[in-house]
Amino acid sequence: LFRSAGGSLAATGAVTLANAGTTFDISAGGAQAIGSLAGVAGSTVALGGSTLTLGGTVDSTFSGAISGNGGLVKNGAGVQTRNGVSPFSGGVTLNAGGLVVRNNAALGTGAVTVAGAATLDS
Repeated sequence: LFRSAGGSLAATGAVTLANAGTTFDISAGGAQAIGSLAGVAGSTVALGGSTLTLGGTVDSTFSGAISGNGGLVKNGAGVQTRNGVSPFSGGVTLNAGGLVVRNNAALGTGAVTVAGAATLDS
């Protein structure tokens, strides 16, 4: 799935990468908000320099990789579980809900910021 410049997805919609080798590419389109992210090992989110915001209330697990120099923002009451190795460098900001980390390399190389009532668990 590729989102080009000027394109958008529903900010409350779920993105599920159900097969290894699938990619959700927002690198050309700038910041993107979605409801939730789920996917299997071998799937990829390509950020480029863009920020991906997860704002839903649904719990989901993403076992694939996140790449690029963009960042990840977690809003909404849902819990996002991260399993995959992710070499992205833009950092992670948790504003609400929860983030469960099952792999030491799942949050990339940038700063991790936890704000408000958000929770970070391993």
